Amino acid sequence: SENNANQDWSVNIPAEYEGWVTADVTSGSGSGAINITVGENRSFQDREAVIKIGGFNHRITQDNRWAD
Repeated sequence: SENNANQDWSVNIPAEYEGWVTADVTSGSGSGAINITVGENRSFQDREAVIKIGGFNHRITQDNRWAD
């Protein structure tokens, strides 16, 4: 929130995505940087994850192993 720079926040990665989506920081206060790492997609299907950071949804999409 721009009105409250010291607001606490957290990163929520649902268990179903923990095998391929990770965050280097899972909580904090105020401004900060979060590095999200996405593992290689070795499947023949595209995949998608929705994670929550500071109460806001963020969609991650990844093409299948054969997409170019």
